[in-house]
Amino acid sequence: MDSKMKIRGASELIDYLAGERAWRRVELTSIANALAKISSRDPKIRERRNAIVFSYAHWEGFVKNASIAYLKCIFSKSRPFSSLAANLQALVCRQELLVAQGATRRINPHLAVVSRLVDCRDFNCSADASQLIDTESNLNAEVFADICISVGIDFASRWATWGPFMNDLVRYRCQIAHGEFFEPEEDFSQECVDFVIKAMDSYATDLENMVLQGVFLRQ
Repeated sequence: MDSKMKIRGASELIDYLAGERAWRRVELTSIANALAKISSRDPKIRERRNAIVFSYAHWEGFVKNASIAYLKCIFSKSRPFSSLAANLQALVCRQELLVAQGATRRINPHLAVVSRLVDCRDFNCSADASQLIDTESNLNAEVFADICISVGIDFASRWATWGPFMNDLVRYRCQIAHGEFFEPEEDFSQECVDFVIKAMDSYATDLENMVLQGVFLRQ
């Protein structure tokens, strides 16, 4: 995502997410069509392997860009620190918290955290959304759960059942990307494509609903 792109409201976020899904869906559909032409006499293992790699790439890319766009939308308007939901307050304070974590015998970093949480609670806050989301290049279930918590999605109720599949997708993608020979099961590559197309829609819906319902504000 272009770090300079502005997302100034719900309508712009919805449009952006629709565009992100559209071009990715075109490529994934093309991959699915190629998989459908594979026969038992011509298994085309390379196409199956490529489908896994591309599916993962689109999933990681979409989650990262969509999450950043959501945060850009939230931080596009000036809001007091105290008005934000706890997950967003934690994101805004992340740098101070990281510094304080390593300063066990120095008071100033700890004072910075207290100042942010108490003294600055009524001041408007902003944050560089592009620096707040990290897919760690291995978007397994644990990393995705952390991103969900960061933006305010309940991973346990919405996404946990997909956790094992996410981990399989990451594991097999890494094997292929690192030059290991891995022959996917006949249906797994298609399942990867289907998962990403469906999951992109679900994740976009989660983000859109949170903006429209004001979930980002402290209740």
